[in-house]
Amino acid sequence: MSEAEFEPLQGYDGELTPEVMHRRSMDFYQQVRWRRSVREFSDKPVPRSVIEQCLLAAGTAPSGANQQPWHF
Repeated sequence: MSEAEFEPLQGYDGELTPEVMHRRSMDFYQQVRWRRSVREFSDKPVPRSVIEQCLLAAGTAPSGANQQPWHF
């Protein structure tokens, strides 16, 4: 197995201030605080491009030992 070459993160300007980190963490908490389990689904159509973007985002999720065991 060959080692992947290190590639630095592009577009990163440096660390955030503690104030910005705190505000972002509070904003994130407010968003996830209101999430709920969905037990009923709408039959309203969803554009394919939205579904494709959601799948791209889901595919970036970390997994144990980077095995990525999910299927879509």
